[in-house]
Amino acid sequence: MLGRKSGVGTLLKNDFPNIITWHCCNHRLELAVNDTLKEVSGLNHFQSFIEKLYATYHMSPKNTSELRECAASLEKQLLTIGKIFTIRSVASSQRTVKAVWNNYEALFKHFSYASTDTCRDSRERAKYNGLKNILTSNNFVHNLGVLYDALMELSDLSIQLQKRDMTLPAAHKSIQRTIRVLESMASIPGPICQEVISACENREFKNIQIYSKTSIIKVQMGQFFTSLSNNMKQRLMTTQASNVSSREVNNEYKVNFKNLIEDLEVLSSENWPDNMDIQYGDESIRRLSEVFQIDQVLSVKGFREYKENEKVNIDIKPLMTVINSIAISSSECERTFSSMNVIVSPVRSTFI
Repeated sequence: MLGRKSGVGTLLKNDFPNIITWHCCNHRLELAVNDTLKEVSGLNHFQSFIEKLYATYHMSPKNTSELRECAASLEKQLLTIGKIFTIRSVASSQRTVKAVWNNYEALFKHFSYASTDTCRDSRERAKYNGLKNILTSNNFVHNLGVLYDALMELSDLSIQLQKRDMTLPAAHKSIQRTIRVLESMASIPGPICQEVISACENREFKNIQIYSKTSIIKVQMGQFFTSLSNNMKQRLMTTQASNVSSREVNNEYKVNFKNLIEDLEVLSSENWPDNMDIQYGDESIRRLSEVFQIDQVLSVKGFREYKENEKVNIDIKPLMTVINSIAISSSECERTFSSMNVIVSPVRSTFI
């Protein structure tokens, strides 16, 4: 829909040159994560294992019941294991990784039981034995901790971006803060990473012995967090979230985004210098007024009054209202579609 040549946004812009198109920030975040999946080795294997877990318990009530019994015997609360890195938001992936982390002991007990269950055929027993071997690999435990730390930060950012009152300047600050955290985690492990690193050194995780298996690819922590932060910059720090265009050094979309953010920051009193000139920020207000087609003279006049008493007046209010009404995410629309699918379900349509 946002293709440069024949996308809906481009076609609309041909008929209405002043229209502003904005790619959903939550979707951009998903694209950044997908870019990282392609760049960092080991993530695809981890995703494949999670999908096997999902298929094992989602499609078999018997397996689910046995896992629940194992969790009850360990006095653990069982969390639902879903899919990971699908069309859903990163918050959904975080819940899945959290479920695997929480259910680790119950999963090990169930795999151990199923791998020796004589009521199952040899092929099925071998399947569960293979799942147990992966689960008790030190590299898998390491990868689980790395992804848990990363997805906690990304999930928090995704939820913030979905807020109805989230403005573009506030979203930009949240994105920058998350990127700095991820860059820091490339060299300084997060709390979950520290726990799994200690577990791998002691060869024990949650009172279960883990083993060194070279067949399981280890996700390099520094490479993963660096790739994730770089892809977030390329996808989120631009007005056009195209992965190819964002790699260009002097990209017009990145320059436009930088200029737009700098102009918007002028409206925040936190960014005003101590001894500012009376004309400070006037050029930025003129550019914003031109973009949003608001009277430039009145906006500049209102901004000068705003700088004196820091109160929104009638002249600057139209510009402030337009800026605060920019929808940076389409998540609310997505939730509406999901609610519609729940209400108008195949079962409901068969009622007489």
